[in-house]
Amino acid sequence: FEKVTFRRPEDLHNFTSGLVQAIIFEVEDRELIGGSAYGGQRAICCTPDLAKLDAFTTSFSLDKDMAILPSRSIEITKTGMYNLYFMICDPNLKDVVVEEGKTIWKNPTGYLPGRMAPLMNFYAFMSISFVILGIFWFSQYARFWKEMALWYFDYAEFNETGVRPRTFFLTSEVLELVENVGAVSDISGKAILFLVLPVALLDAFFILWVFKSLSATLNKLQVA
Repeated sequence: FEKVTFRRPEDLHNFTSGLVQAIIFEVEDRELIGGSAYGGQRAICCTPDLAKLDAFTTSFSLDKDMAILPSRSIEITKTGMYNLYFMICDPNLKDVVVEEGKTIWKNPTGYLPGRMAPLMNFYAFMSISFVILGIFWFSQYARFWKEMALWYFDYAEFNETGVRPRTFFLTSEVLELVENVGAVSDISGKAILFLVLPVALLDAFFILWVFKSLSATLNKLQVA
Protein backbone atom coordinates (compact mmCIF):
# COMPACT_ATOMS: atom_id res chain seq x y z
CA PHE A 1 0.00 0.00 0.00
CA GLU A 2 1.38 3.41 -1.00
CA LYS A 3 -0.35 6.52 0.33
CA VAL A 4 -3.90 5.32 -0.23
CA THR A 5 -5.88 8.45 0.62
CA PHE A 6 -9.61 8.72 1.37
CA ARG A 7 -11.71 11.89 1.23
CA ARG A 8 -15.02 12.61 2.95
CA PRO A 9 -17.48 15.43 2.17
CA GLU A 10 -16.57 18.81 3.67
CA ASP A 11 -19.82 19.07 5.60
CA LEU A 12 -18.87 15.93 7.55
CA HIS A 13 -15.37 16.87 8.69
CA ASN A 14 -16.34 18.33 12.06
CA PHE A 15 -16.22 15.02 13.94
CA THR A 16 -13.90 12.11 14.46
CA SER A 17 -15.07 9.22 12.31
CA GLY A 18 -15.12 5.49 12.58
CA LEU A 19 -12.61 3.27 10.85
CA VAL A 20 -11.82 2.78 7.18
CA GLN A 21 -10.56 -0.78 6.88
CA ALA A 22 -8.57 -2.67 4.26
CA ILE A 23 -9.39 -6.35 3.91
CA ILE A 24 -7.37 -8.77 1.76
CA PHE A 25 -8.75 -12.27 1.37
CA GLU A 26 -8.58 -15.27 -0.91
CA VAL A 27 -11.64 -15.64 -3.12
CA GLU A 28 -12.40 -19.07 -1.71
CA ASP A 29 -12.48 -17.57 1.80
CA ARG A 30 -15.04 -14.87 1.04
CA GLU A 31 -17.58 -16.56 3.32
CA LEU A 32 -15.09 -16.47 6.20
CA ILE A 33 -14.47 -12.71 6.27
CA GLY A 34 -14.60 -11.24 9.75
CA GLY A 35 -13.23 -11.89 13.18
CA SER A 36 -13.85 -11.78 16.89
CA ALA A 37 -11.55 -10.58 19.61
CA TYR A 38 -13.02 -12.88 22.25
CA GLY A 39 -14.60 -15.65 20.22
CA GLY A 40 -18.26 -15.98 19.47
CA GLN A 41 -20.05 -14.13 16.69
CA ARG A 42 -17.80 -12.96 13.89
CA ALA A 43 -17.83 -9.27 12.90
CA ILE A 44 -17.06 -8.00 9.43
CA CYS A 45 -16.18 -4.47 10.50
CA CYS A 46 -13.43 -3.89 13.04
CA THR A 47 -14.45 -2.86 16.49
CA PRO A 48 -11.91 -0.92 18.61
CA ASP A 49 -10.93 -4.24 20.19
CA LEU A 50 -10.43 -5.94 16.82
CA ALA A 51 -8.47 -2.94 15.57
CA LYS A 52 -5.87 -3.64 18.24
CA LEU A 53 -5.22 -7.08 16.73
CA ASP A 54 -2.97 -5.69 14.02
CA ALA A 55 -5.83 -4.69 11.74
CA PHE A 56 -5.05 -2.47 8.76
CA THR A 57 -7.18 0.63 9.31
CA THR A 58 -7.28 4.42 9.28
CA SER A 59 -9.76 7.04 10.43
CA PHE A 60 -10.64 10.71 9.89
CA SER A 61 -9.46 13.13 12.54
CA LEU A 62 -11.51 16.06 13.71
CA ASP A 63 -11.72 18.86 11.11
CA LYS A 64 -9.89 16.74 8.56
CA ASP A 65 -11.52 15.74 5.31
CA MET A 66 -8.73 13.35 4.28
CA ALA A 67 -7.34 10.18 5.86
CA ILE A 68 -4.28 8.27 4.71
CA LEU A 69 -3.81 4.54 5.02
CA PRO A 70 -0.26 3.96 6.28
CA SER A 71 2.25 2.65 3.74
CA ARG A 72 2.69 -1.03 4.45
CA SER A 73 3.69 -4.34 2.88
CA ILE A 74 1.64 -7.45 3.54
CA GLU A 75 3.04 -10.90 2.88
CA ILE A 76 0.72 -13.49 1.36
CA THR A 77 1.75 -16.99 2.36
CA LYS A 78 -0.77 -19.02 0.37
CA THR A 79 -1.11 -19.22 -3.39
CA GLY A 80 -4.53 -18.18 -4.66
CA MET A 81 -6.73 -15.46 -6.15
CA TYR A 82 -7.01 -12.51 -3.78
CA ASN A 83 -9.39 -9.57 -3.48
CA LEU A 84 -8.91 -6.24 -1.73
CA TYR A 85 -11.93 -4.55 -0.10
CA PHE A 86 -12.09 -1.20 1.64
CA MET A 87 -14.76 -1.49 4.32
CA ILE A 88 -16.57 1.47 5.86
CA CYS A 89 -19.11 0.71 8.57
CA ASP A 90 -19.68 4.22 9.91
CA PRO A 91 -22.94 5.53 8.36
CA ASN A 92 -21.48 9.04 8.30
CA LEU A 93 -18.79 7.86 5.87
CA LYS A 94 -21.07 6.46 3.20
CA ASP A 95 -19.90 9.10 0.70
CA VAL A 96 -16.17 8.56 1.25
CA VAL A 97 -14.12 8.06 -1.92
CA VAL A 98 -10.56 6.93 -2.63
CA GLU A 99 -8.75 10.13 -3.56
CA GLU A 100 -5.35 8.79 -4.62
CA GLY A 101 -2.66 6.22 -3.91
CA LYS A 102 -2.01 2.74 -5.19
CA THR A 103 -1.57 -0.87 -4.26
CA ILE A 104 1.26 -2.90 -5.75
CA TRP A 105 0.88 -6.65 -6.12
CA LYS A 106 3.95 -8.81 -6.63
CA ASN A 107 4.25 -12.57 -6.98
CA PRO A 108 7.36 -14.44 -5.78
CA THR A 109 8.59 -14.58 -9.39
CA GLY A 110 7.77 -11.00 -10.41
CA TYR A 111 4.99 -8.54 -11.13
CA LEU A 112 3.10 -10.59 -13.71
CA PRO A 113 -0.46 -11.43 -12.62
CA GLY A 114 -0.94 -15.05 -11.63
CA ARG A 115 -2.98 -15.80 -14.75
CA MET A 116 -0.21 -14.49 -17.02
CA ALA A 117 2.83 -15.91 -15.25
CA PRO A 118 2.55 -19.42 -16.83
CA LEU A 119 2.40 -17.82 -20.29
CA MET A 120 5.91 -16.42 -19.83
CA ASN A 121 7.26 -19.96 -19.44
CA PHE A 122 5.21 -21.08 -22.44
CA TYR A 123 6.57 -18.32 -24.68
CA ALA A 124 10.10 -19.00 -23.44
CA PHE A 125 9.67 -22.67 -24.39
CA MET A 126 8.28 -21.72 -27.81
CA SER A 127 11.17 -19.30 -28.42
CA ILE A 128 13.73 -21.97 -27.62
CA SER A 129 11.85 -24.42 -29.85
CA PHE A 130 11.94 -21.98 -32.77
CA VAL A 131 15.66 -21.39 -32.22
CA ILE A 132 16.30 -25.15 -32.31
CA LEU A 133 14.09 -25.47 -35.39
CA GLY A 134 15.99 -22.63 -37.06
CA ILE A 135 19.34 -24.26 -36.30
CA PHE A 136 18.08 -27.55 -37.72
CA TRP A 137 16.75 -25.80 -40.84
CA PHE A 138 20.05 -24.00 -41.48
CA SER A 139 21.98 -27.22 -40.93
CA GLN A 140 19.81 -28.95 -43.52
CA TYR A 141 20.22 -25.97 -45.83
CA ALA A 142 24.01 -26.13 -45.49
CA ARG A 143 23.86 -29.84 -46.16
CA PHE A 144 21.67 -29.82 -49.26
CA TRP A 145 22.30 -26.43 -50.86
CA LYS A 146 24.48 -27.95 -53.59
CA GLU A 147 21.76 -30.43 -54.51
CA MET A 148 19.22 -27.60 -54.64
CA ALA A 149 21.58 -25.56 -56.80
CA LEU A 150 21.90 -28.44 -59.25
CA TRP A 151 18.15 -28.71 -59.51
CA TYR A 152 17.98 -24.96 -60.12
CA PHE A 153 20.51 -25.06 -62.96
CA ASP A 154 18.74 -28.08 -64.39
CA TYR A 155 15.44 -26.18 -64.36
CA ALA A 156 17.09 -23.03 -65.69
CA GLU A 157 18.58 -24.97 -68.60
CA PHE A 158 15.23 -26.55 -69.29
CA ASN A 159 13.57 -23.12 -69.16
CA GLU A 160 16.15 -21.60 -71.49
CA THR A 161 16.40 -24.32 -74.14
CA GLY A 162 13.16 -26.23 -73.78
CA VAL A 163 15.14 -29.49 -73.58
CA ARG A 164 15.94 -31.34 -70.40
CA PRO A 165 18.77 -33.92 -70.24
CA ARG A 166 16.80 -37.19 -70.03
CA THR A 167 19.60 -39.39 -68.73
CA PHE A 168 20.09 -37.14 -65.70
CA PHE A 169 16.31 -36.85 -65.27
CA LEU A 170 15.63 -40.59 -65.27
CA THR A 171 18.43 -41.58 -62.90
CA SER A 172 17.51 -38.78 -60.48
CA GLU A 173 13.86 -39.80 -60.45
CA VAL A 174 14.70 -43.47 -59.90
CA LEU A 175 16.94 -42.57 -56.99
CA GLU A 176 14.26 -40.29 -55.51
CA LEU A 177 11.65 -43.04 -55.78
CA VAL A 178 13.90 -45.59 -54.13
CA GLU A 179 14.85 -43.24 -51.27
CA ASN A 180 11.35 -41.96 -50.57
CA VAL A 181 9.03 -44.82 -51.51
CA GLY A 182 11.12 -47.90 -50.86
CA ALA A 183 13.54 -48.65 -48.06
CA VAL A 184 17.07 -48.18 -49.36
CA SER A 185 18.42 -50.32 -46.56
CA ASP A 186 16.53 -53.29 -47.99
CA ILE A 187 18.38 -53.06 -51.31
CA SER A 188 21.67 -54.79 -51.81
CA GLY A 189 24.89 -52.81 -51.95
CA LYS A 190 25.31 -53.45 -55.68
CA ALA A 191 21.80 -52.17 -56.43
CA ILE A 192 22.39 -49.00 -54.43
CA LEU A 193 25.71 -48.50 -56.24
CA PHE A 194 23.94 -48.98 -59.58
CA LEU A 195 21.38 -46.30 -58.69
CA VAL A 196 23.67 -43.82 -56.99
CA LEU A 197 26.74 -43.96 -59.21
CA PRO A 198 25.12 -42.57 -62.40
CA VAL A 199 23.59 -39.69 -60.50
CA ALA A 200 26.87 -38.95 -58.72
CA LEU A 201 28.79 -38.96 -62.01
CA LEU A 202 26.23 -36.75 -63.69
CA ASP A 203 26.21 -34.39 -60.69
CA ALA A 204 29.98 -34.06 -60.98
CA PHE A 205 29.67 -33.48 -64.72
CA PHE A 206 27.06 -30.77 -64.28
CA ILE A 207 29.09 -29.07 -61.55
CA LEU A 208 32.11 -28.91 -63.86
CA TRP A 209 29.91 -27.77 -66.72
CA VAL A 210 28.30 -25.00 -64.67
CA PHE A 211 31.59 -23.67 -63.32
CA LYS A 212 33.18 -23.87 -66.77
CA SER A 213 30.28 -21.90 -68.22
CA LEU A 214 30.54 -19.34 -65.45
CA SER A 215 34.27 -19.01 -66.03
CA ALA A 216 33.74 -18.46 -69.72
CA THR A 217 31.07 -15.85 -69.00
CA LEU A 218 33.42 -13.98 -66.64
CA ASN A 219 36.17 -14.01 -69.24
CA LYS A 220 33.80 -12.53 -71.84
CA LEU A 221 32.72 -9.82 -69.42
CA GLN A 222 36.33 -8.91 -68.63
CA VAL A 223 37.18 -8.64 -72.33
CA ALA A 224 34.10 -6.48 -72.96
